[in-house]
Amino acid sequence: MSKLAEAGWTAQIGLEDGLRSTIDWYREHADSVRK
Repeated sequence: MSKLAEAGWTAQIGLEDGLRSTIDWYREHADSVRK
């Protein structure tokens, strides 16, 4: 069991959905991220 699970933490968003959301955000904000 991981230390996060031992502390009672559970993910609210699955890995695939989280990555997709992060990539979408980056694509929409790429110009400001590169500055």
